[in-house]
Amino acid sequence: MLAPAPVRAPGPGEVRPRAVVSGVSHGTELHLVRGSSPFADLDLDPGSRRFIPRDPGADDGATTDDPLPGRPLGYEFVGEVVEVGPGALVHAEQVCVALGPELDIGYPAQVRPAGLDPEAAAFLSLAAVALFAVHDARIDLGDEVVVSGLGAIGLLVVQLTRASGASRVVGVDVVIETSGAPAALHEAIAAVRVAGTVISAGFVQGGASALRLGEEWHHNRPQLISSMGVWDCPHRAHPRWDRRRIAATALKLLAEGRLRTAPLISQRVPFDRAPRAYSRLAANPETATKVLLVS
Repeated sequence: MLAPAPVRAPGPGEVRPRAVVSGVSHGTELHLVRGSSPFADLDLDPGSRRFIPRDPGADDGATTDDPLPGRPLGYEFVGEVVEVGPGALVHAEQVCVALGPELDIGYPAQVRPAGLDPEAAAFLSLAAVALFAVHDARIDLGDEVVVSGLGAIGLLVVQLTRASGASRVVGVDVVIETSGAPAALHEAIAAVRVAGTVISAGFVQGGASALRLGEEWHHNRPQLISSMGVWDCPHRAHPRWDRRRIAATALKLLAEGRLRTAPLISQRVPFDRAPRAYSRLAANPETATKVLLVS
């Protein structure tokens, strides 16, 4: 169900946007809906970089039985500025916001370029994730690449991989796994050449029992790389590349039409029907590539 939530006034240099269009995340958000996310009952300690049990006395509005009450969802959205804090200068009405559902774990907000459709701009955070994965893969001209998991992120990765010089996006020098399914990650490791590269860009959940590291990974010596651009994880080419530059580059690719997003949109759902959309996708995620919530 939908419920009103308190919204604080913007502070110095801040603005408050009202969502015009927002994408439903098949990874982060649906794992929260199902209760399968590690954040349902664990916290990521920023100092040790380890997941630790949540203090049972802490009141964060969620329990392990029902992880959603009190927690906001949604981060793939384009908003219209409706309130401006002290000292903030606004030179555009609409901004693309790519923030995490609980903390600032996403990509910096960007001004939507004139002429860029708001629905395409809502793909900013996904395009940034895809760009991060392709950067991590360090594809050389002529490499043959497999993209596993052809959801919204995977299909964006396919486009970026071709633009990066891959000769065929079906081969076995590099595999970019975007689904987060442990069995798919195992198959990615099995598919790559000896000493090839496997990029794990999907949100892998649980103990991953289908991932059998004593087989091809141990014997064929592929490089297994976790691709993550949030939770304070720096770009591997930092400081030359950082999250702000990744976001700006992803937005430029969208604005120039070099990333096609319209074919990825499966359904548009009014915001007031969001609970039904989340429930349907949590039960059957394979039925849609990208669902947008619209005003």
